[in-house]
Amino acid sequence: MQHRVKKLLSLALLMSIGFMMNSMAAVPFLQPRSQSVDAARELVGETQFINQYDKDCWYWVLDIVPEYTRTFRQDRLTSCLFGNDLNCNCDCPTIKIQGSRIENRDPKAWLADYFGLPTTFSSEISFAPRVDTFLVDFGLYVGLDNWLEGLYFRIHGPVVHTRWRLDFCECNVSTGTQGYDEGYFADQAIAQSNLLNNATEFFSGRRAPTIQNLDGTTTKFQRLSASRWADCDCDDEVLRETGFADLEFALGWNFFQDCDYHFGLNIRAAAPTGNSPEGCYLFEPIVGNGDHWALGGGLTFHYTLWEDECNDREFGFYLDANFTHLFNARQCRVFDLCVPGENSRYMLAEKLVAPVGANLWASDTAGGTNAGTVSQPSAQFAREFAPVANLTKVSVDSSYGVQADVVALFDFSWCNWSWDFGYEFYGRSCEKIRERCECPARFDSEKWALKGDAHVYGFASTDMPFTGGLNTLANDAAIALSATESLASIHKGTNNFTGPSGNDGGLGGIRPIRNPGVDNSQFAQTTDGVLANGQQLITDRSSVTGLSREQTKTSNDPILLKNSDIDFCGARTRYISHKVFTNFSYAWYDDCRCWTPYLGVGFKVEFAGNRSCDDCETDCGTNSCNTTCNVSCNDDSDCQRCGLSEWGVWLKTGVAYN
Repeated sequence: MQHRVKKLLSLALLMSIGFMMNSMAAVPFLQPRSQSVDAARELVGETQFINQYDKDCWYWVLDIVPEYTRTFRQDRLTSCLFGNDLNCNCDCPTIKIQGSRIENRDPKAWLADYFGLPTTFSSEISFAPRVDTFLVDFGLYVGLDNWLEGLYFRIHGPVVHTRWRLDFCECNVSTGTQGYDEGYFADQAIAQSNLLNNATEFFSGRRAPTIQNLDGTTTKFQRLSASRWADCDCDDEVLRETGFADLEFALGWNFFQDCDYHFGLNIRAAAPTGNSPEGCYLFEPIVGNGDHWALGGGLTFHYTLWEDECNDREFGFYLDANFTHLFNARQCRVFDLCVPGENSRYMLAEKLVAPVGANLWASDTAGGTNAGTVSQPSAQFAREFAPVANLTKVSVDSSYGVQADVVALFDFSWCNWSWDFGYEFYGRSCEKIRERCECPARFDSEKWALKGDAHVYGFASTDMPFTGGLNTLANDAAIALSATESLASIHKGTNNFTGPSGNDGGLGGIRPIRNPGVDNSQFAQTTDGVLANGQQLITDRSSVTGLSREQTKTSNDPILLKNSDIDFCGARTRYISHKVFTNFSYAWYDDCRCWTPYLGVGFKVEFAGNRSCDDCETDCGTNSCNTTCNVSCNDDSDCQRCGLSEWGVWLKTGVAYN
């Protein structure tokens, strides 16, 4: 028996070490430990009433456990959610938001342009995520010795009310005054008054910028509708979830038992009765295990180490170990892109349309008519922008190979009193995620690409009448380009803006306003029924002063987003926690009656094995995968380690019938 215990403890240690060695990147969804999976809560206070020996009739124990828990280690939880983008120079990790025209931008800052903020906007966002949970667990243990000695059945499940708060705060806000040049978002300049006032408006999904075209139409800029950040001032109710967590069953047999020991095995199952993730919020409340059915087994063991001669005091060791498999559950989840990686779901995508009209061409040589080899791109901008998260919210199948819940405790009992103290290990293996083919992402049915800091319009290079649909100003036609930036990141685009004007930065001596960093860049030209072939498309209209009007570039071909670009692999998580706990209990024994009421109080502290913010500068891997439908990720090397560290208190009351 001691050999088996050593093997179990060694397995727990190996799992712990394996999880600790894992690096950290941002995860779009955090699946907590189910509130119903808690072997310590099941065992404390009732060790004297269950797994009884030499019974020739049935007996039972009914218990009720009100419990309150609250998370701590907020910085480690924030590291799970945002990964390496955090600035960890204080106890409160932050993310900086800075526009593309800020000089000496922080390399970790998120690009404010993606969020409809001015190009000279700057702010910092801090986080203090917290989960508060109150539950009442109802449990029943029934000894079935009248059927078979040592046979038992138990069932339990908690009613849960949980509240999840991301608790983000935006401070050091400098709104800036500089809007966007014509061609960046629309065929005309966008004033600061049409943009958002702060990043909170974007991330909470409250607002999107207003982008007007010269002909009176609007370029659509979608609000963030997926993986948004709940703002407690207006969305408090969605941070709460009340429900019945998983209903757990166990049927077991103690086939080795005597007065001072027992050993048995059981089969276990759990029916999901909680809620499933919906993908609307980044930090969304979950009751239960995310809608997974569970099946597995467990073992139970105890040995009385000491007992006094009067039989009113004893000291014993107890061990319960449960292992279950979590079957496929259909969930609605939001994902990053394989490239550019973590937090890319908050980047901005542009919609394109095909076929391209006669007004857009591209050449490998600068100039107009007959300049180099001229061809048409496959698609061009279609007057719509969307946060990537709105597009990567898809239906998937999620499963876990195994979850382990192992508790070891010592119990000291004297007269009517008992004191339990012990340790609990919880571990959940790396999640497996598979896209559901009947509900794919929108990239196969619609054309989307990363915008980055590209200009999406060019302008005809000479004054001429234009009747082809898009707008004119001083007889200059605005032509939608095919400019995409597949190598942009959450931090910056690839045109390399470095200062307040379009002249600052650029690549190879080409001003960033001319799109030098777009995918497959070629010089943009136009032709139309009333235009001479090969007219250059330039950066701005003739009415714009202060800039030399030069030929802009477009992508030939644009690089479109595909379903295989969605990073299902990088979204997978594993879970590990270590818990210490204690419980004091009193039982009202009475030889004249068959039932015994008892009441106890307990306390726990649970430490999840997450990496801290202090480690965010080191040991950081990069995620990449190429996942297609019906292909799952089997390599666990990039599986992220995320869990909730929490403390809790409980009362445990019940009645035992013999």
